[in-house]
Amino acid sequence: MLMSDFDIPGSPTVRSVGRYDENNAVAFRVISKLVATLKTSDMFTHALTMNYRSGYHDASASASVREVNANGSFGDFVTVKRDVASYTTFDWQTRAQLRNNLALTVGVRNLFNVNPPLSLKEGNGDQVGYDGRYTDALGRTFYLTGSYNF
Repeated sequence: MLMSDFDIPGSPTVRSVGRYDENNAVAFRVISKLVATLKTSDMFTHALTMNYRSGYHDASASASVREVNANGSFGDFVTVKRDVASYTTFDWQTRAQLRNNLALTVGVRNLFNVNPPLSLKEGNGDQVGYDGRYTDALGRTFYLTGSYNF
């Protein structure tokens, strides 16, 4: 039994690995982060990071059938069940050690501008169509940071 599958005496068993569960959370089967680093000189270090989350069974959602009945009313609601695809992004950063106490880092998150997979979970605020707890809808973003040690 996995740590995310647990039994509480007198309660129903909760199975949350690889699925959206009763607690409105997902316990992913696989979460991986692989980093490859290349130091090209005493000054420059480059890093490529792969971020991966496996897919899961999504929360059920209700939708009305898009046909109009003979009496003019819309069709019945049906429950939609689907799987959310896995999500893989790559990040790149370069760090320049300008002096012993001064460093500058420039990078790109989500290098290939991958959209988050579709999720039918009910949105909080304006998060609709993806689960913002596990993915990022910003797409490719750039950053620049600096550090100075006294």
